[in-house]
Amino acid sequence: MGLRGRYCRVLGSGAALVWLLSTLPALAGAADDAFEKGVAAFDQGDFSSAYAFWLPLAENGDLAAQRNVAHLLRKGLGVERDPARAFDFYKASAEAGLASAQVNLAALYESGMGTQQSDKNAVYYYARAAKAGHANAQYRLALMAMEGRGMDTDPQLAHALLAAAAAQEHSLAKDFLRRLEARTEPVELGPSNRSTETASRTVLKLNPGIVRPLSLDARSQMTPGQITHFESALEEFAKGERGEALESLRRLSAEGIAEAQFRTGEAYFYGVGAPQNLASAFAFFQIANASQHPEARQMMKKTLMEMQRQAIDQMDSD
Repeated sequence: MGLRGRYCRVLGSGAALVWLLSTLPALAGAADDAFEKGVAAFDQGDFSSAYAFWLPLAENGDLAAQRNVAHLLRKGLGVERDPARAFDFYKASAEAGLASAQVNLAALYESGMGTQQSDKNAVYYYARAAKAGHANAQYRLALMAMEGRGMDTDPQLAHALLAAAAAQEHSLAKDFLRRLEARTEPVELGPSNRSTETASRTVLKLNPGIVRPLSLDARSQMTPGQITHFESALEEFAKGERGEALESLRRLSAEGIAEAQFRTGEAYFYGVGAPQNLASAFAFFQIANASQHPEARQMMKKTLMEMQRQAIDQMDSD
């Protein structure tokens, strides 16, 4: 649930200082004990007890307890859901320097939960945590730099941040970085991580647009043989033979067909013919955009937003 971190005010008078120093070990021990009891209660699913143990610590300035209480308030676990109050606890912990709380606070600014939406504020707190070496902050700041939200578009910064997060074994950053660095080559689908597998089952449905007929403009950019292969792939998608259909689209993508590149991106985005893989989707949309496909840039943005959403879903495990 987060790192422990506490601070206290030192009283001014000499007598008070002597008293404080003599009682600090007992106070610290009691606080540690209460915190660990909260952890045990949380692990057992007793969220109301966890909240009761952590709230006094949070109100007394315990940074980790502030973040944990904020989690409970944001999700409504053991207490009435209150995103605005969660925001206040996250902010107190973030301002005092807890990097994981800075990531949480940035996510609230980014989504507009419990506060007014602000990409600029999200960037500010992601940047603070990223500078402290927080891998998820580096990853999410990279996505914002890639799209130019809350800051100028900066692909070089995005790449550097992804590399930093990947070096810390951040799975989403490693996968995204690998796809970006291989974007000029046919993208091979690697093993999906748990979050993308879950998303393909519970978040995204088959987009009927994948099997839409070819437009006249798309046909004009293909040879008769390529049109035949493309339409055969669409028939395979419609019949449910999606793995073979995806392979056909990938082969046409390698031949430089923008429409095939775009629909391959759609297949990976929606998890059709293979497990959902947003990094592969982004790579194919990026290739399609370079091939002047008119809808590719919009789908690049949509993919980045979905990656952000999945990253936000993971923030409690930071």
